[in-house]
Amino acid sequence: MATAVQTPASEFTPINGSYYTFEISLSPSIYINLLPGWNLISLPGQPLEPDPQSLVGDSETAMLPMFRWNPTGFSYQEVTELKFGEGYWILSLNPDGETLHVPVSPVTSYSRPLSPGWNMIGSVSGEADFTDPQDNPDNSIRRKSLYAWNPRGYSYVQTSIIEPGKGYWVLTLVDCQLTVGKDINIPTAPQAIPAPEVMISLNLSSGDWNQNLEIGLDQSATESMEQMDRVLPPVGPVDVGYQAYLVGGQYHLRRDIRPVSGKQVSWQMRLSSPEPVRLMIGSQEIPTGQELVISDGWMEAVLSAGMEMQLVSGERELTISLRPLPKATALLQNYPNPFNPETWIPFELNQDSDVSLTIYDTAGRLVRRLDLGFQKAGVYVRRDQAIYWDGRTQSGEQVASGTYFYTLKTEGYTSTQKMIILK
Repeated sequence: MATAVQTPASEFTPINGSYYTFEISLSPSIYINLLPGWNLISLPGQPLEPDPQSLVGDSETAMLPMFRWNPTGFSYQEVTELKFGEGYWILSLNPDGETLHVPVSPVTSYSRPLSPGWNMIGSVSGEADFTDPQDNPDNSIRRKSLYAWNPRGYSYVQTSIIEPGKGYWVLTLVDCQLTVGKDINIPTAPQAIPAPEVMISLNLSSGDWNQNLEIGLDQSATESMEQMDRVLPPVGPVDVGYQAYLVGGQYHLRRDIRPVSGKQVSWQMRLSSPEPVRLMIGSQEIPTGQELVISDGWMEAVLSAGMEMQLVSGERELTISLRPLPKATALLQNYPNPFNPETWIPFELNQDSDVSLTIYDTAGRLVRRLDLGFQKAGVYVRRDQAIYWDGRTQSGEQVASGTYFYTLKTEGYTSTQKMIILK
């Protein structure tokens, strides 16, 4: 929040026939509120004192140096001179937050060049609408790419309004000139971007940190970065320990829309957290005939709308997939085969059903019955999903070497396969 204060000269009535003129002049000033931690700020006017120390003043908790972004080097630089139109990172160690005061000359608009990639920009002395960015060439700024920083949630927030005193990220794919805050005589309607046909929200949180990611499908999407995608800005100058994004080439994605396909479609999600993370799936329906699956190479879980699960702490890369449900229920060959003494028996279900597996010897005698109970339609082929048999009978005795048969029974389906145990 930034506030400008200015007092003009004042003239008083004469006293005892004499005139006295008192002139009280206060420099225009702004007040910038900092929350604990890293803040993304800007000056909504020309600074009367460009030294960063003038912004910090005598505060012992607002820390220098501040940082600006160098888009050509894709890196941060220490701020040595305050400038109008730029965004800055500044750290406050005050657990209650604090307010900074800096003299400025309020300005209602500015124009500045932007380089291809992410740029940190500043504010003006009043709110500025960024729904339809004023860029030249037109449409150089990527739609929906204006991001503010939420210090409480340690995450970026997509917005369309530039507020005084705050700094912002914006993305352009070409060299361009950006104007912020200038009135437009003839408003131009922003380009309409249709909503994706399929959209699934992935909400991640841990303590105060939260991040929302979105995956989806659409007929018009291509393998290249499309307007339906949403790109995340670079991380701050110091790693806060929490990060979650979808892998998208050179950019981190908050939303990744892929072409509609009759085959499995997968997204890579990278997650870094010092604490366990709660993952909540949005209430949107999973497309009919498909299942949503999360995997980290060792485990795989089927997700449903509104479901919650906990992910362990640390740095991880997860795969989120939408895959077609099997067209038919099938019992597959066990692995390994031959085996000693344990094996896994994979299967596929094309509908929700109670599932059981019965194992017989060559004489038709019952060896073991495994009741899996009610299972949802899907693919059960990985070791953490397939039916496990430890090579023991119903009474717990180890079976002898030889050939055995296993029969899968589900609703309306029965199938038998052969397996061999060698000791």
